[in-house]
Amino acid sequence: MESLPNHEPGASLSGQTAAADELLEPEAIAPSGFAEAGEAFVGASHGGLPPLLDAQQGRISRVVMAVPRRAAVHRPLPLRRVLTALPHRAAIDILVAPEATDAVSKWVDQTGPGALACLIQARTGLGFPLWVQDIVLGRDLGILSALGDPEEETIPEAVSTLADGAEVQVNQLNARVAGGNVLACGNRLLIGADSLRDSGMDLPTLAAAIDPWRKPLLLGTQRPLPIEEAHPTDTPAEGWTETIHWRCIEGSRQPMPRLDLFVTPAGRDARARARFVVGCPRRGAEALGQECLPHALADAFDEIAEQLHREGANVVRNPLPLVWKDDPQRKRRTWFHLPTNNVIIDDGGKEGRTVLLPCFADESWPSLAEIDSMNAAIWAWMGYSVVRIPDMLSLAEGFGGPRRIVQVIARD
Repeated sequence: MESLPNHEPGASLSGQTAAADELLEPEAIAPSGFAEAGEAFVGASHGGLPPLLDAQQGRISRVVMAVPRRAAVHRPLPLRRVLTALPHRAAIDILVAPEATDAVSKWVDQTGPGALACLIQARTGLGFPLWVQDIVLGRDLGILSALGDPEEETIPEAVSTLADGAEVQVNQLNARVAGGNVLACGNRLLIGADSLRDSGMDLPTLAAAIDPWRKPLLLGTQRPLPIEEAHPTDTPAEGWTETIHWRCIEGSRQPMPRLDLFVTPAGRDARARARFVVGCPRRGAEALGQECLPHALADAFDEIAEQLHREGANVVRNPLPLVWKDDPQRKRRTWFHLPTNNVIIDDGGKEGRTVLLPCFADESWPSLAEIDSMNAAIWAWMGYSVVRIPDMLSLAEGFGGPRRIVQVIARD
């Protein structure tokens, strides 16, 4: 366990620094709405569909990944880092483009999974995304649910190829939803508010399609957030354009497009209340010595943290800064939130709990080392062994992280 830095490891709901005991033991807490997994599942009609795998409970025993050609060429380092960090006891099924097969085979040999890794080669020309969580969800009994539009030309075939190669059953989810925008936590199903817009469904209908065993909780802001906009700027030089509210479209009620980029279930506290870590742009700006800018949408993160608090959860705030990426050729600066909370939780029971934590500091952003250290300290403070995964910035620039490129499909 890493020692804590001089600053406090967590923050209050609004992102202001608070004493550690205030964070774990807030004074006014409603009765907890989060039972243990298997307790009080509330669906009236399950239709034979098993529940989703819990986002945190259980020891990881099997995962799936997808490596298209472009990712193998342009993002080999972060993919190798994630492979290295995965529990070596876990079986790994990897859908690979033919052009990427040799490279991925070498990564597997070099990083340790060895015989536990199975490479499933897609046909030549079959397109599929790196973000495997956008195409499949894991359920109990080793069943996968296919996501996305079944009318798309390549995704259904990619999912079928992955399922056949891994020898697992797959069914089509009858809802358009992003896998990272739903989190199964005990007897509750957390759903990002933008999923209603994307699916065209109301909450009861959407929840029944995803996981009828769990009681849904919709997380999002009361009012729509500003949409993406670009305007001229003199920073870093004259003639540049900056983009803010990146990927926020009309009707967005989430400050980031996936819940698991900024909300993480983190076990239970000393009072057995469900605990969540929710990103805080104010803390992120403070850690970097920057002003918290209006387009950081800090109030939106606070509002979602408060929703969980009202449900009886213990909410810990972690630094999640607003940063930027530059495109010198196009003279464009794009602001985006760092997905500090896109972690993978491995709960080994008596063996202890581990978090696979994305870390982002590199030559272009050395100051992010402070963010990495603060987040590692928070997880260690909560009793987790921390496995840092470096070189995640290039994934972050696409709103990605370890959890978005790895789908857990079995836990012991």
